[in-house]
Amino acid sequence: MHRNAYTMLEMLFTIVIVTVISMISIPYLTNITLISLNMQMNDMLALVDLARLEAMVSKTTTEVSFTNNKVCFHQYCVYLSNNYYILSNTSIFFNEKGNLGQGKTIKICKLLCHELVFNVGSGASYEKK
Repeated sequence: MHRNAYTMLEMLFTIVIVTVISMISIPYLTNITLISLNMQMNDMLALVDLARLEAMVSKTTTEVSFTNNKVCFHQYCVYLSNNYYILSNTSIFFNEKGNLGQGKTIKICKLLCHELVFNVGSGASYEKK
């Protein structure tokens, strides 16, 4: 007897295997975007720290600008990827002692927004979700 089609049992078995693989892999794929955002936040904070150190070493005021999808200090820029964007264009300034004269909150958004908060004075920063 010749068979030209799959049996119902073979199809059911294939669907079960695909479902199990999907259930295992989906949580890992959603974590990739969070890891990506965390890596980008770390890159931004490293650039901000570089600006703070430059202000203290050179005894001048330095500026870090946050615009659309990038954060820049002099010629150094960190570009946001994965469709993340900065909600409003702004800048922070470090004085010659490495302190901020004005605190700022930077919103980084995709579907949901995360806030990067810079405190007045030392310029200490933290992330709010």
